[in-house]
Amino acid sequence: MDLSFFTQAKTFFDFGLNQSFDGLPPVLQNIITHTGSENLTALFAALWRDIDPAWDINLCDLSGHGYDMDVDQKILSIDSKGLLPDQALSSSYFAPQILLSLIEGIRMVRHVEWLDNALERYHPESIVKIGRICVADSVSQTISVAWHGRGQGCDAMWKHLLCGMHSDMAQCFDRVMERGLSQGGDESDVLTEALEMTFRTWFTDEDRVVRCDHDSLNVMDELLNDEIEIGFKHIEQASIVCLTLQVGGNVTYLCRDVLRDMMRNPFYGAIDSLINQTHLMQIIRDTKINEVAGIPFRDIDLASRFMMID
Repeated sequence: MDLSFFTQAKTFFDFGLNQSFDGLPPVLQNIITHTGSENLTALFAALWRDIDPAWDINLCDLSGHGYDMDVDQKILSIDSKGLLPDQALSSSYFAPQILLSLIEGIRMVRHVEWLDNALERYHPESIVKIGRICVADSVSQTISVAWHGRGQGCDAMWKHLLCGMHSDMAQCFDRVMERGLSQGGDESDVLTEALEMTFRTWFTDEDRVVRCDHDSLNVMDELLNDEIEIGFKHIEQASIVCLTLQVGGNVTYLCRDVLRDMMRNPFYGAIDSLINQTHLMQIIRDTKINEVAGIPFRDIDLASRFMMID
């Protein structure tokens, strides 16, 4: 893959104020209308165009989990906070939370589609890193939409971000955008820098990383329970590029130095949690096909060189 990708990137500034609902599912149209977010229609449309249009959205009670997805049925479920959908969308407190979950969920759908039938080919340690990249990107893009929404008169999402678990990321994004634009920087270049800095900030919070790793390890458990073999492929730089593309574009917001650093720096992939470390080691052990005298080997020929096999 050609990595000379630093051409002019499309940004949310380029999508303008087009409020057409063309191509958007009815539930998404309803959410936009009920929350008074018509000025964000173009941003939602840009996110939606990055995924298969066959997906649909469902508002339901997820017991506090922001979103969930049924990949087979192509349904993205958004938590209604225990309320009827119309009640939740009419609430000045819950509606912004629903919008934030929706944005993050749509972006995560994009990642799930890209990884379809490919995730299991990766080594468990690479799957953990892929999980982190997907979540860090989805949250970063959510922050970007909320920040741009603030400029369109929809500031409720931004206020919730500043009071939430990703406030450090939101403040980082805001700081880079405000500084760059105030200095006359190109909007595309400033957005690229802001997304990159926000993405990297995600990895600095231990709680975020531990929770994400826990979810990735559970995904691997499900693969093994379904008797799907996990492979030994390690994540490539090109894959990181594909998982961090600008919304509606074909260029990444990560610079070459960061991409190279992500391939070797334990900051992006090391697991410090003892519980998650133990869980990962068990999964790696379970992926070994051949075990002789309690020692796992990748193949039987390798085992025969070290052990006496009947």
